[in-house]
Amino acid sequence: MKTCLTNRRAFLRTTAGVIALPWMESITGAAEPTKSSSAAAKPPQRFVAMFFPNGVYPTAWQSQQTAAGLKFGGSLEPLQAFARHAVTFDGLNNPLTGHLGQVAGFLSGVDFAPDKNGIVTAATSLDQMLAQRWKNDTFIPSLHLALEPPSQGGFGNRPKSYGNSISWSSPTSKIEPQLSPRQAFDQVFFGQTEAGRLAAARRRRIVDAVWDQAKSLRSRVSSYDHAKLDQYLDSIADLEAKLDKAVNPQPRPWSPPQATKPQRPEQAGIPTSYREHMRLMMEIQLLALQTDSTRVATLVMGHEISRVVYDFVDKKLKRNHHDFSHHRNDPEKIEGYNRITRWFGEQAAWLLGKMQSIDEGGTSLLDNSIVLYGSGMKDGNTHEPLNVPVALFGSGRGQLKTGQHISAPQDSVLASLHLTLLRGFGIEAENFNGVTDKTISGLLA
Repeated sequence: MKTCLTNRRAFLRTTAGVIALPWMESITGAAEPTKSSSAAAKPPQRFVAMFFPNGVYPTAWQSQQTAAGLKFGGSLEPLQAFARHAVTFDGLNNPLTGHLGQVAGFLSGVDFAPDKNGIVTAATSLDQMLAQRWKNDTFIPSLHLALEPPSQGGFGNRPKSYGNSISWSSPTSKIEPQLSPRQAFDQVFFGQTEAGRLAAARRRRIVDAVWDQAKSLRSRVSSYDHAKLDQYLDSIADLEAKLDKAVNPQPRPWSPPQATKPQRPEQAGIPTSYREHMRLMMEIQLLALQTDSTRVATLVMGHEISRVVYDFVDKKLKRNHHDFSHHRNDPEKIEGYNRITRWFGEQAAWLLGKMQSIDEGGTSLLDNSIVLYGSGMKDGNTHEPLNVPVALFGSGRGQLKTGQHISAPQDSVLASLHLTLLRGFGIEAENFNGVTDKTISGLLA
């Protein structure tokens, strides 16, 4: 028996936790997806990057092509259940400088350094190129999560704080990832309820005032300060756009088959348990993708110069991750190093399993996504930039030929993978950030 709910706003108020509702005939006024939208007929593509720090012991990242399919070992073994959805590689290099450069370049292909004016510059990252493509289709263009705060101090003229993010919205704007699960939740779902939209309207008035004051300063600052002020204005413009979207949400081109009731994390701040923190962040990432609140998400699973001690994984692990990575061929350190990188694989396997279990009308969330999992260096002992450990999972709605291992040509760089993925997502770039114009043959379907 059908129940007609004539007041959609009242319905949303009574189910404040329900977001990204599909069209339902029992709710009058619900917006049916437009027939002109190609996305209305099928689920959207998504891109996810899961970065783990400090590389791997060289023999601990094993992928072998067999007659039965890909066979994983070492740190990849926990992901064996997803081998038919995977593409693994050898021969991809990330020839940048040490921990900081190799994390900054993981999605950009470019090292970072201060220019002659002291402005730190790198390049726009892959995730942000895709976020720009889909920014008008989702509530937030991209979601960026991490588990550790920036490190203090520096290596030479480069601040260590730049080692905590893999995402750059422009050559001079590194994106600071969110560390708090509750704040990450609010970032995703703010504005998708009536209370959130009212709060957004109030904040918009404040932003308007700040915007006017900041613009009036531009004619009165030095040329050196112009770059800093431009970054600030860009951040205000970004916030302004987000608040506009919250106040005046646009009809979605695609809605998931089932409504979801996300639970806001009870605890404020950063959880004391690293294991719990990791799981909460992945759950929020999963919800954001499932509800089509965003189509681009990154997770920095640990700081590149991490001081976390992983004794919660194994009581024998009494050193921090960074220390284990500089193993100097000490068997005890190698064992600890391998156990930690395997644990990261176990976490990635959990997320992939959840993505595979989410039905999107005959296909899964994993089927419709491309998940890039890996690190910016090979062996942390020497900061080895050659043959970095990366793997893809999911086909992005049939864009990739999965279940294969690809050996890249000599002197191939990680940016060749990024350029190939851009084209797989429909962006016909001639090169990737000026680093390379070569793609990886055999990857795209």
